[in-house]
Amino acid sequence: MGNDDRRREKRTPFAANVEVAKGGAGGWCKAIARDVSAAGMFLQTDFECSLMDEMTIRFLLIDTSFYMEVRGRVARRDLTEDDSVDGMVGVGLEFKDTPGWVLEELRRYVEDSLASDSCEIVLSRGKDVDADADAEVNKDEEEAAT
Repeated sequence: MGNDDRRREKRTPFAANVEVAKGGAGGWCKAIARDVSAAGMFLQTDFECSLMDEMTIRFLLIDTSFYMEVRGRVARRDLTEDDSVDGMVGVGLEFKDTPGWVLEELRRYVEDSLASDSCEIVLSRGKDVDADADAEVNKDEEEAAT
Protein backbone atom coordinates (compact mmCIF):
# COMPACT_ATOMS: atom_id res chain seq x y z
CA MET A 1 0.00 0.00 0.00
CA GLY A 2 1.50 3.36 -1.05
CA ASN A 3 1.41 6.60 0.93
CA ASP A 4 -1.38 7.97 -1.27
CA ASP A 5 -3.59 5.01 -0.29
CA ARG A 6 -3.28 5.84 3.41
CA ARG A 7 -3.86 9.58 3.17
CA ARG A 8 -6.97 10.92 4.87
CA GLU A 9 -7.16 14.01 2.68
CA LYS A 10 -6.36 14.83 -0.94
CA ARG A 11 -3.17 16.83 -1.41
CA THR A 12 -1.83 19.13 -4.09
CA PRO A 13 1.55 20.62 -4.93
CA PHE A 14 2.08 23.86 -3.04
CA ALA A 15 5.32 25.75 -3.64
CA ALA A 16 5.43 28.60 -1.16
CA ASN A 17 7.55 30.19 1.52
CA VAL A 18 6.25 29.41 5.00
CA GLU A 19 7.32 30.28 8.52
CA VAL A 20 7.79 27.73 11.30
CA ALA A 21 8.14 28.14 15.08
CA LYS A 22 8.98 25.20 17.33
CA GLY A 23 6.75 24.63 20.38
CA GLY A 24 6.21 27.80 22.35
CA ALA A 25 9.65 29.22 21.50
CA GLY A 26 9.00 32.52 19.73
CA GLY A 27 11.31 33.01 16.73
CA TRP A 28 10.06 32.18 13.25
CA CYS A 29 12.25 30.29 10.78
CA LYS A 30 11.82 30.06 7.03
CA ALA A 31 10.84 26.88 5.18
CA ILE A 32 9.65 25.95 1.69
CA ALA A 33 6.33 24.14 1.30
CA ARG A 34 6.14 21.39 -1.34
CA ASP A 35 2.57 20.13 -0.96
CA VAL A 36 -0.47 20.70 1.23
CA SER A 37 -3.71 19.03 2.31
CA ALA A 38 -6.25 19.77 5.01
CA ALA A 39 -4.39 17.21 7.16
CA GLY A 40 -0.85 18.50 6.77
CA MET A 41 2.01 19.86 4.73
CA PHE A 42 5.33 18.60 3.42
CA LEU A 43 8.09 21.19 3.55
CA GLN A 44 11.83 21.58 3.33
CA THR A 45 13.72 23.41 6.04
CA ASP A 46 17.05 23.70 7.80
CA PHE A 47 15.07 24.18 11.02
CA GLU A 48 16.24 21.64 13.64
CA CYS A 49 13.42 19.25 14.45
CA SER A 50 12.77 15.63 15.40
CA LEU A 51 9.85 13.25 14.97
CA MET A 52 6.88 14.20 17.14
CA ASP A 53 8.13 17.77 17.72
CA GLU A 54 5.26 20.22 17.89
CA MET A 55 5.39 23.46 15.97
CA THR A 56 3.32 26.25 14.54
CA ILE A 57 3.33 26.99 10.84
CA ARG A 58 2.23 30.23 9.18
CA PHE A 59 1.53 30.54 5.47
CA LEU A 60 -0.48 32.37 2.86
CA LEU A 61 -2.60 30.46 0.37
CA ILE A 62 -2.12 31.74 -3.15
CA ASP A 63 -5.68 32.95 -3.64
CA THR A 64 -6.23 34.47 -0.17
CA SER A 65 -5.06 37.68 1.43
CA PHE A 66 -4.71 36.46 5.01
CA TYR A 67 -2.16 34.25 6.75
CA MET A 68 -3.16 30.89 8.13
CA GLU A 69 -1.53 29.78 11.34
CA VAL A 70 -1.78 26.10 12.20
CA ARG A 71 -0.31 23.88 14.90
CA GLY A 72 1.19 20.57 13.91
CA ARG A 73 3.63 17.82 14.76
CA VAL A 74 6.48 16.31 12.78
CA ALA A 75 5.18 12.98 11.45
CA ARG A 76 7.98 12.38 8.94
CA ARG A 77 11.56 13.55 8.55
CA ASP A 78 13.51 12.73 5.38
CA LEU A 79 17.26 12.84 5.62
CA THR A 80 18.02 11.55 2.13
CA GLU A 81 20.05 13.73 -0.19
CA ASP A 82 17.34 13.41 -2.84
CA ASP A 83 14.97 15.43 -0.65
CA SER A 84 17.64 17.91 0.43
CA VAL A 85 17.90 21.37 -1.10
CA ASP A 86 20.88 23.41 0.06
CA GLY A 87 21.19 21.50 3.35
CA MET A 88 17.47 21.41 4.00
CA VAL A 89 15.61 18.27 5.04
CA GLY A 90 12.11 17.16 4.14
CA VAL A 91 9.60 17.38 6.96
CA GLY A 92 6.03 16.05 6.93
CA LEU A 93 3.81 17.97 9.33
CA GLU A 94 0.50 16.61 10.52
CA PHE A 95 -1.84 19.46 11.46
CA LYS A 96 -3.62 19.26 14.80
CA ASP A 97 -6.42 21.25 16.41
CA THR A 98 -6.98 23.02 13.09
CA PRO A 99 -9.76 25.64 13.24
CA GLY A 100 -12.80 24.76 11.13
CA TRP A 101 -12.48 27.77 8.82
CA VAL A 102 -8.86 26.84 8.05
CA LEU A 103 -9.88 23.26 7.21
CA GLU A 104 -12.56 24.61 4.85
CA GLU A 105 -10.09 26.96 3.15
CA LEU A 106 -7.48 24.21 2.76
CA ARG A 107 -10.01 21.74 1.33
CA ARG A 108 -11.32 24.39 -1.08
CA TYR A 109 -7.78 25.26 -2.16
CA VAL A 110 -6.86 21.61 -2.78
CA GLU A 111 -10.09 20.89 -4.70
CA ASP A 112 -9.73 24.06 -6.81
CA SER A 113 -6.09 23.28 -7.51
CA LEU A 114 -6.81 19.69 -8.54
CA ALA A 115 -9.77 20.81 -10.69
CA SER A 116 -7.72 23.52 -12.45
CA ASP A 117 -5.02 20.96 -13.27
CA SER A 118 -7.72 18.80 -14.88
CA CYS A 119 -9.12 21.80 -16.74
CA GLU A 120 -5.69 22.71 -18.10
CA ILE A 121 -5.33 19.21 -19.53
CA VAL A 122 -8.80 19.35 -21.10
CA LEU A 123 -8.17 22.86 -22.44
CA SER A 124 -4.84 21.91 -23.93
CA ARG A 125 -6.46 18.92 -25.59
CA GLY A 126 -9.23 21.22 -26.78
CA LYS A 127 -6.67 23.55 -28.35
CA ASP A 128 -5.16 20.62 -30.22
CA VAL A 129 -8.60 19.67 -31.52
CA ASP A 130 -9.33 23.28 -32.50
CA ALA A 131 -5.98 23.55 -34.28
CA ASP A 132 -6.72 20.35 -36.21
CA ALA A 133 -10.18 21.63 -37.11
CA ASP A 134 -8.75 24.98 -38.29
CA ALA A 135 -6.20 23.15 -40.43
CA GLU A 136 -8.98 21.04 -41.96
CA VAL A 137 -11.06 24.16 -42.76
CA ASN A 138 -8.03 25.86 -44.35
CA LYS A 139 -7.33 22.76 -46.43
CA ASP A 140 -10.98 22.64 -47.61
CA GLU A 141 -10.86 26.37 -48.53
CA GLU A 142 -7.63 25.90 -50.48
CA GLU A 143 -9.07 22.94 -52.37
CA ALA A 144 -12.24 24.91 -53.16
CA ALA A 145 -10.18 27.83 -54.46
CA THR A 146 -8.28 25.62 -56.94
